[in-house]
Amino acid sequence: MFMNEKEALKWLPDFRGGGAAAYRSILRPQAYFAETPADVLLRNCLTGLVLLLALGALIIFCAALWNAGELRADARSYFESRGVDTEDLPFVLRPGTPVGLLLFPIYWSGLLLFMSVMRFGILWLMNARDVAFARVFAVSGHAALSMIVVATLLGFMNQLFPITIDSPAKLPRVVFAMTLCTVAWLNEGRVWSAGARLNFQIGTGPAVLTWLVPFFAAILLIISIFFAFSIFVAGGAA
Repeated sequence: MFMNEKEALKWLPDFRGGGAAAYRSILRPQAYFAETPADVLLRNCLTGLVLLLALGALIIFCAALWNAGELRADARSYFESRGVDTEDLPFVLRPGTPVGLLLFPIYWSGLLLFMSVMRFGILWLMNARDVAFARVFAVSGHAALSMIVVATLLGFMNQLFPITIDSPAKLPRVVFAMTLCTVAWLNEGRVWSAGARLNFQIGTGPAVLTWLVPFFAAILLIISIFFAFSIFVAGGAA
C-alpha cells in the first residue's frame, strides 16, 4: 500500500550524488548515459537542476543585493533617457531590483519544460523507441546544465560588475559572454545527442534535429516575450 522506508529514501535528494552525476553528464555524456538506468536518470536530473538553479539564484541575488544602489541608478538613468519611469513597472520587473532575480529558477524551469514538450512531440512523430515525457525531460535537463552554469556565471558578473552601453569595456564583455554561451550551447547539443541516441535509439541526424528545432523555437518565444514587454513599457510611458 505505502512505500517502505528504503523506497522513500531512494527519492530523497542526494545533492552530493546529484552534483557528481551532473559533472559526469556534462564532461562525459556518452559514458554517463550508457551506464545510468532510466529510473536513476530522472532522479539525477531533478537533483542536479534543484542544486544548480537554487545555487545560481542565490549567487546572482547576493551579487545584485551587494551592488543594488549602482544597478538601480544605472537602470533608472537608462530608462529615463528613453522616457520611461521605472517606478511605473511592476516591482519584480524593475531593473536593478534584486528580488526579481529570485525568479531565475522559474525562468529556466519554464524554458526547459517548453524544450522538453517540443522534443517529446518531435520524437513521437519520428516513432522513436521508449519515448516517455519523463525520460525526454531527464535528458533535456542534463543537457541544459552547462547552460545554467554559464548563465549563473554571467549573471553574477553582470550584477557585481555592471557596465553601461557607452562603456569601453562593453565589447570585450560581449565577446566573452558570446564565447561562453556558444561553448555551453554546443555542449548542450553534445549532451542531448548522446542521451537521445542511447535512450531513444535514433541516429545522429534526428538527434541534432531534435536539439536545434526546439532551440530556435525558444529563441522566437523569448523574442516575442521581449517584444511584448517593450510594448508594455512603451504603453506605460505614454
